[in-house]
Amino acid sequence: MRVLLASAMLLVGLATTAAAQDAGPHPLATRAQLEKQLASLPADEKNGPVADVIRQRLKYGDFFPGDRIQLVVVGDTAFSKSFSVRPDTTIELPNLDPISLHGVLRSELDGYLDQKLRRYLTNPDVQARSLLRVAVVGEVLRPGFYDLPPDAAASEVIVAAGGLSPAGDPQRTVVKRENNTLYTKYQVRQFYVDGASLDEMGLRTGDQFNVGRRGSTNILPIIAAVSGIAFAVAAFSGMFSGGN
Repeated sequence: MRVLLASAMLLVGLATTAAAQDAGPHPLATRAQLEKQLASLPADEKNGPVADVIRQRLKYGDFFPGDRIQLVVVGDTAFSKSFSVRPDTTIELPNLDPISLHGVLRSELDGYLDQKLRRYLTNPDVQARSLLRVAVVGEVLRPGFYDLPPDAAASEVIVAAGGLSPAGDPQRTVVKRENNTLYTKYQVRQFYVDGASLDEMGLRTGDQFNVGRRGSTNILPIIAAVSGIAFAVAAFSGMFSGGN
């Protein structure tokens, strides 16, 4: 019963998170915010995974090979396209030298590209949006790679993959990076409940959500093959339906 109640509480949290998303996108972390977050971590977390992720972001930036940059330069169709981040963490715009994104945060992208393009254009109006590709494996209906905006809530990863399989348990989700556990199931569970975005989790292209299988027959089947808030509500309701 405790496991059932905990799962129900988590899914109510997911429903609340999905509803809150309608209020607007999550802000992207600035350099000052990351530095403040790092400084404010408790002493026993200074060398933990959250601290490591923040330090890496501050040093290397947020862009890695495989990221997509959706660029709009008002009045210039040649540059208003989608560009892939290359293996050397540059993007290549038509007829321009490659532009390095090493060390650049997502929150800095607009201003950074505006500065770079001013070498070639007069007063460009630059609007840039990034996508990161994350893997979703385990107990979801459509495992695979998905391109998601960094301001998407963590729960949207499961939605993008078609929702949970009948045996899926969102409380048993871990996040891996290069085959190493980046966040444990307890940390991911808290990200879900807090409504944290992929950017707030410090995720990058190539990171993997591994959704686990429910480990107790006391948990009733979860029906989650729908999207948005309906996913969370249907999952919550399904736990109390007549399944076994």
